[in-house]
Amino acid sequence: MDYRRIVVVGGASPLWTPKNVGLMACTKSVRQAEVVLVDVSADRAARLAAICNVMVAKAYPGAKLRVLAEPDLERALPGADVVI
Repeated sequence: MDYRRIVVVGGASPLWTPKNVGLMACTKSVRQAEVVLVDVSADRAARLAAICNVMVAKAYPGAKLRVLAEPDLERALPGADVVI
């Protein structure tokens, strides 16, 4: 199964989010997915999303993974294949 939308609740963690996004970028079933970071710290989630997008573009050129930040869980959940 290919995943299209993955929602990460508490996704503004600088300790594990970049590592997990990197793992997703090199995993065939999720490397085309949209990853949505949801966190109470909207600014930090937005910064991490930007960092992760640069990381994916430079380190995993074949991946089409896209990372977004969304502060509202209710708006992030529709269409989610997986919620972490």
